[in-house]
Amino acid sequence: MFIPNSVLASKSQRFLNFIIDRVFFLFIMLFFTLLLSLLAELTGDYSWIEWLQNIDNLSDALVSILINLLYYFIFELAFGKTIGKFITGTMVVSKNNDELKASQVAYRTLSRIIPFEPFSFFGDVPVGWHDSNGNSLVVDVKKYNLEKQMRDSFKEIGENLD
Repeated sequence: MFIPNSVLASKSQRFLNFIIDRVFFLFIMLFFTLLLSLLAELTGDYSWIEWLQNIDNLSDALVSILINLLYYFIFELAFGKTIGKFITGTMVVSKNNDELKASQVAYRTLSRIIPFEPFSFFGDVPVGWHDSNGNSLVVDVKKYNLEKQMRDSFKEIGENLD
């Protein structure tokens, strides 16, 4: 099925996805820190807390990037959506409308490392670099399902006429 631009998520939906996912990422980081603190208290081993308190900028950036990439990869592979996409009613689909593959999600996820990539969907058509690199699109679920239902109805009518 060809996916028309009319069912793509809007720029505002894409921007909200980004903001909501960033906020959720901060909660993940907070949870991660609290979990390490709890483990330190339970075990009496405070080396991880000391590491967190003395972490250098490069290690901090690498840990943050890794957790962020894991968040996107796990959610988009498991659900086709991140928390932001759940809230805004959008989802990731394969450009050729096949089932979304792990490799597509991996390309999408790794493309997020590109500097200024979050602004790439502000073009005329809201398709970001991570969409293009993953051969995928982010669609408005309601519009996408309506389009799919319409196409299936036309296909059924055509089959009944034969």
